[in-house]
This record gives sequence, structure tokens and C-alpha cells, in this order.
Amino acid sequence: MYNISVIKNGVSHVIPESDVIKVQRRDSETISFNFTNMISATMSVILDNAEHKYDDDYEGTLFYSGWYDATLLISDELDDVIWRGRIKNIEKSTNAQLVVKSANFIKEIVDADCSISYGVETDITPAKIIYYLLTSIVNIPEEFLKLKTFEDADDIQTENSCFVEIKYSEESTKKCGSIIKELCRLTSSYLYIENDIIRYHQDRLYTGVLGEHVRESDIREAGYKTEYYTDDISNNYYIAYKNVTAVAYANPGTIEDYIQESRDAYGSKTFRVPDDDMDSALAADFRILLKTQAGAAWCGSCKIERNHQFLQLATIELNGEKQYIPLNSQIDLTYNSFSREPLRVIEKKPDKDNNRVTMKCLFLNKPYRFIDRDITPPVPVEIVKACFLDEDTVRIWFFPSVSSDATRYELEIGEHEGFYDEITSQGLSPVILDPEEDVILYYADISGLVKNQYYMRIICYDNKMNESLPSNVFSVLRVEDAEDYESRYRIDGDVFLGVSSLLNRQTGDVLPEEFVRYDDVNYSDGVYGYHSVYYSRPFGSAKGFDTLKFKAGTLYLQKVYIQYRELLNGVFQAWSGVFSSDNIIMVKCNGERRIQLRYLIGGNDINITLKEVREVA
Repeated sequence: MYNISVIKNGVSHVIPESDVIKVQRRDSETISFNFTNMISATMSVILDNAEHKYDDDYEGTLFYSGWYDATLLISDELDDVIWRGRIKNIEKSTNAQLVVKSANFIKEIVDADCSISYGVETDITPAKIIYYLLTSIVNIPEEFLKLKTFEDADDIQTENSCFVEIKYSEESTKKCGSIIKELCRLTSSYLYIENDIIRYHQDRLYTGVLGEHVRESDIREAGYKTEYYTDDISNNYYIAYKNVTAVAYANPGTIEDYIQESRDAYGSKTFRVPDDDMDSALAADFRILLKTQAGAAWCGSCKIERNHQFLQLATIELNGEKQYIPLNSQIDLTYNSFSREPLRVIEKKPDKDNNRVTMKCLFLNKPYRFIDRDITPPVPVEIVKACFLDEDTVRIWFFPSVSSDATRYELEIGEHEGFYDEITSQGLSPVILDPEEDVILYYADISGLVKNQYYMRIICYDNKMNESLPSNVFSVLRVEDAEDYESRYRIDGDVFLGVSSLLNRQTGDVLPEEFVRYDDVNYSDGVYGYHSVYYSRPFGSAKGFDTLKFKAGTLYLQKVYIQYRELLNGVFQAWSGVFSSDNIIMVKCNGERRIQLRYLIGGNDINITLKEVREVA
């Protein structure tokens, strides 16, 4: 389904879907971040003209008059604009169909003749000149240009005194496309187009800012390759600028070490503006001329800073979920040995039918390292337990990263292991945690969880946003019908951190009546009856439990007794047999995924700690 409208004389005319026979889509187009490579494309729409509704021979119809250069606007079923162009022709046949043919604005930019005298009396940047050429010479409507991108580039160029005067007469027969190409070459800037909106970018060196994070999991199988662009080495410049009525040339003053290394490796490679030899030394004879020495030096520095070495490129095929990443944006790649390695998207080829997008990207901080980055990821965290606190809230406990620069924890959570896409009250997974400290553990509460079971893991970030490996995956199961939640009698502590009895047996306290329920344990209920008990909350393992290892510290080698029982579909099963020792206690499980523990203590000053959890391989 397409939404199609024709904008004629400032009025939008919607074409009913029932009148559209076919939209002849252009081939999947590479959107290029470089004016010289932008594609002049066409798009046709076939309309039902059975009742002469669109017939150009019938007065009052949409195409009777004024259709040439009217805007054709097409969006898809998601209201994403897939085409903006100008109508260039209509074809009518005897089969009661009318074909509307349009072309994008690139063709007009390339073909338009240019007569211009601009920037002679006032200081004008190349960004403003290009905008003027597009809107006043080519007559592209301003709504089809992203003004903010031109304004941002104008600010940068003004800050560096990059002002140009430009003079072309009608007799010069110069095309707008050629002039824009030279202005972009001069300033290391780019005119590009996305969704048929024209944008402009002034290139700058990488400064360490963060971009959109792309992980290895976002990359399709065999979807990554690299190459080098070796045809544009520049380690010297010779750029003309206006000196009163004459022309002078700017070239590098102090030579930085990395520029000298480039010259030693590749020889002197000079960026020249203009790129052909001029016989005249008079400013009046130059068509395009920078007006200041500072501006010329800045243009030269921009070129050799970026191009003194080979440029490295990566072609990355990503899952369709990353199609939203715009052209010219920065991505930070975590893949193989890279940790948030910065790249700029310079080409983008969407493939919505196959739910993928291919991007060609330019490395911003290699091969030459403009900024030494901390790329060491923090040590991963470990989740030790999680449980529902109420109907929709889960509390998760974890050991924080031992890395001193760890500053951020993100919880990935989902209904199925490996698919962490749950929507919580704190937003879509991953959720940024704001954990509290609990002795040596951190804990955090996540609300808005109404399903029965969730899988979760935590990713840790340091202050440079380097990403740790994922934590262990932990599952939490809602306890709908279970009885006997966590309870402690004369016990202090936590099953994971250690529990200890609060009562010395020698005090002679009378055994509580409810302790008779523990007669299933083979232990005398007389003098040596239990005086402490611990019921843990149910806790789980995504893989299933194999062995739990406990350390019991007791006086007089008094034994500790441990049992477990499975929680299956919200119902507790029978207690296991008794595991006991006065030192190391190994509780052997049978792959249960959700269990509850109980400790039975009858001795003095006993402390028990869970030392190790082994899951099923």
C-alpha cells in the first residue's frame, strides 16, 4: 500500500489508493554520502484513467494543466516517505491508464546552468553559496532541504574564516553540479540525500563523542568486511586565496610529526585549489576564490588531517532493526577486538523485504589514532538471585563489577532466553538500573512485569561506555500458588551471603511447638532438638541445578542439615533427602530449575554459606 499525493501550485492532491494500479519502484538504491556519487533516479506511478479522471485532455482534471515540475510524494504503509520528486512527463494509452513519470532533484542539480556572482561584496561561506544555488538557481523548494545541516556547516566555516567569492557568467556554461562539487572538494564537505531530503555536512575530526552502539549481535552472519581507500593521499596543500587584487597561496607552516611520517611513506602528495594551473595571478581571473589566508589554511588542514593516510572502510550488513540509523551518523562498533570503535555511515542500502540494511562506514579513529581511547571493558557482573516481590515487580541481586571505573548497569530482560525485548515500567529492555547496596551485593527492582517467567542478564559499562561481556543468564518464575515463602526462625542472614543462629542452645530455650513438622528428618527431637530454621525464597536456574556447595562453620563439629524441594508450576513438591556435615555439604540436585532450601540447625554459633552453584552442563 502506498500513500500518494501530488503537490501542485502549493496545494496537495491525494490520489485515492483505489486509483493506483502500480508503483514502479526504483531498484534498491545505494544512498551515498557524497554528491559526486548521488544517483539521479526516476519513479513512475500508473493510475486508473478509465473514466478520464486524470486525463490531461479533460478540463478540471488534476493533470489538465500545471503538472510539469509538480511534486510527487510517495510514502509506504508505515508513512515513511520513500520518494520526493518532480513530475517530468505523463503518458496516456488506449488501455485507460495514465503513467506519471518523475525524477528526483539530483538530475536538476546536475543539469542546471549556473550564472552567479556571489560573495564579492560580503563574506559568504560555501555552505550559504550551495544553499543559494539549490534554492535560487535550481529552484528546489526549501522544504526539500534540511536547513539545519547547512546552518551547522555555515557556523563551522564562519568560525574558521572560510569565505568564498564566486563568479560565473552565462557564457561560462557551467553547471550547478560542477560548482557544488568544487565547493565540497575545497572544504572537505559533503552534499548528500536521504529520503529525498538534501542535506549538507562539514567534515570534522573525531573528538571522542559517543555514537549509536552497534553490537556483534546486530551484525548478520558473514556480514562484515573491510577495505582501504588508497587513491586520495594528501600530506601537503597549495590553496589560492585573495590578497587585495592579487592571488597568494597557502601552504603548511609547521609540519606535524604524523604529516612528516606520511611524506616519508608516500612522498609529497599535494592538495591543490584550483586543481589546474592558472596563468594569471589576478584575483579577478579566478572563478572560485577563498578570501582569507586563514580560510585557505583551514581548508588545507581539513584535507591533510583526514587524508594523510589511507582511509579504512567497513561494509556491515545489519539486522533490519538498525534501519533507523541515518546516513552520516556515527556508530560505535563493538565487534571482535573493537570496543565502541567510531565509524561514520557514508552509504546506506536498506532492504526492507529481507529485513536487513547494508552500510558502508568510514573509520574515524583509525588507521591513524587521533584520540587514544580507553578500550578495556569492565569485568562482568554476576547475578545471584531474583524473585517476584509482588504482582508485577521483580527484585534482582547481583555482585557488581570489580572494575573501579564501572558506572552503568543495564538489565536485558525478556520472556525467552536470548530475546531480551520486554517492555517494563522503566521502558523497553535494556533497562538502566539504579541499584542499591546490600552488604556486598547490589539489588534493583523492575516493575511492570506481568508474565509468568522472565530471563535476564546484566551488561556493565565503564565511564568510557566500554561494554562488558554479559553476566550469567538468570530466570525468575512467578510463584502463583506456592506456600511457605521465605521465613527465618532464630536465624540472621541470607542464603547466598551466609546465615547464622541467633540462639545459643545452652540457654535452654524450649523448642517451639511448630518444630514437630520436621520429624521427617532423622534427628532426635529431645535434648538436641532444632532451635533454628531457615526457609529460603524460591530461586532458579535457566539451565537447571546440578550441585550446591555449602560451608558450615560450627562449634564441637555439630552437624547442619539441609534439604531442598522443587517448585513446579507454582506448586512445591516433596522435600529431598537430608544432606548434612559439620564442614562441607554437597547438595546433589536433579536438574530442577526452581527450588527452595531449608536449613535445620541444632548446635551453637553456627554459620552456613553457599559457596558454589553448579548448573547442568
